[in-house]
Amino acid sequence: MHGVVAGIYGEGKWLLIRRGPRVSYPGKVCFPGGTVEEGETLAAALKRELVEELNLIVIPRRLCWHHVFPDKPLVLWGFFCELEGKQTPRMHPREISQILWLDRIQVARRKDGMPTNTGFLAALETPRAIASPPDWLPLGLELPASA
Repeated sequence: MHGVVAGIYGEGKWLLIRRGPRVSYPGKVCFPGGTVEEGETLAAALKRELVEELNLIVIPRRLCWHHVFPDKPLVLWGFFCELEGKQTPRMHPREISQILWLDRIQVARRKDGMPTNTGFLAALETPRAIASPPDWLPLGLELPASA
């Protein structure tokens, strides 16, 4: 299984969400995203999830991170994204209970944050990229160990 998350930066802060009570890890704070559906590219899944969860149209600019969970069959892929034009997020109440704009220190210090937040944030703030544009990356592709 594959998941995607978006790093969206504005006015010195990153967009994060508090997960709603009816989703896995309720109440945890994380970067927005979701599950890749069969046949979707990673970028297409990210765009769909951000529209569904936050009513945002994003442009995935840089695939910068991935995390392989050792305890479950899940790979999480992280993208640096830009908003298409000026937009204000509106949360889907079943999936999200709060929208947060946090600076890097606030993200790192959150006790209610997902454990993957700090690794993704570090990758977002590193200037190198794995691929751009990301649409070429098919599901199941393993990145080289040096990536």
